[in-house]
Amino acid sequence: TKNKDLYCIVPGYRSTMKFRNVKPAAGTTINVLGNSKSLPFKQTGNDCIVDLSVLKPGEIPAEIFVIKLKNAL
Repeated sequence: TKNKDLYCIVPGYRSTMKFRNVKPAAGTTINVLGNSKSLPFKQTGNDCIVDLSVLKPGEIPAEIFVIKLKNAL
């Protein structure tokens, strides 16, 4: 975390990412570092589910990348 932002290091691509026990604040935006495209997400109980399937090949690295939840805390 840094200020009100939450960062998650992801070891490899998957179509969805679940953040357990995370309830983003109103106005939160989610994106992959290095890509300005906002990612859709939904709240399911106490978990935040981020949809990475909207990204096309080449828009994120095939290996490790970082997801940023801006103003999530």
